Amino acid sequence: MKKSTFPLLAFLLAFVLSSCEHLSDYLDDRDPSKPDVKEFATGLSTPIGLEMDKYHRLWVTEAGTGMNDGEVSVITQNGKVYTAIEGFPSVIGPEGDPAGLNHLLYEDGSLWILHGISGRLYKANVANFVPGDIPIQASDLTYYEIGDFVTGQGFEESNMYKLTRGPEGDLFIVDAGANSIIRRDAETGDLSVFVTFDKIKNPTPVGPEFIDPVPTGIVYEEGRFLVTTLTGFPFPEGQARIYEVSAAGDVSLYQEGFTTLVDIEMGMPGLPLVLQYAASGEAGWMPGTGKIIQATGDEASVLRSGLSFASDMELVGARNAYVTNLAEGKVLKVKY
Repeated sequence: MKKSTFPLLAFLLAFVLSSCEHLSDYLDDRDPSKPDVKEFATGLSTPIGLEMDKYHRLWVTEAGTGMNDGEVSVITQNGKVYTAIEGFPSVIGPEGDPAGLNHLLYEDGSLWILHGISGRLYKANVANFVPGDIPIQASDLTYYEIGDFVTGQGFEESNMYKLTRGPEGDLFIVDAGANSIIRRDAETGDLSVFVTFDKIKNPTPVGPEFIDPVPTGIVYEEGRFLVTTLTGFPFPEGQARIYEVSAAGDVSLYQEGFTTLVDIEMGMPGLPLVLQYAASGEAGWMPGTGKIIQATGDEASVLRSGLSFASDMELVGARNAYVTNLAEGKVLKVKY
């Protein structure tokens, strides 16, 4: 399996280095290996991305079953699921997994939605959408071609995965296929390649000599981006990284030693939480090996383990997150 299969995939406790506050003060003797998890919503079809709006509703992208049934759903505070937008392309990838929709961004009543297979960035006005309304048709949405631009820059493939706002209000899109970040100008819509991440040495005897970093999650805060990586086949343990990217596009290593990272969110007090999808074994991805991990730049603390096939998390409150389980079609509420 290589990075083009990523559509299958297609936190924060404070850590304060002071005399009075330490990580143990926040853990309250909780055992991260015993997940405090509750089902919040079920019946979803390969849920990939999560976004919470100002009404505390969750918007979720569903890659579907591969039968052109990708959709965006909205989940109310009581866990009820309503289809909001339907009819997105959904195909079966080379490894037999559904692929299509990736992540989304909610802003002021609008959704920016990434579709990796078609290479499109969709925009949907959902300000007046009421759960239970007739679903919006994907074919009626405004969209922008991004994938064609990426491959036109000489990259072999494109798989736009996640996005965020950055300097000057521009959109910054992580492309897991091109190992790059694509910048879209907020005023003109012009596209440019912001940064490209170098391949890394494969420490195992399996697979190629160098493997793709495969960027996945991205956040922007205090004038810098933090970007997580999954790494390509054979997904070696401990080789995923968090990169720091300046507003000027300078790339440096924030922290290494992780495995199959798929998301990053900023917690309090400004330290990142990252999400591990799963560990890879001889039979493929192993259930129950997902984790929520707090990173300091120097240390990593597992806050919750035992998760399965999580592709995204949305923090809520001090110690809670909504987390997808794409294999079982669920959104879980996880206490960490």
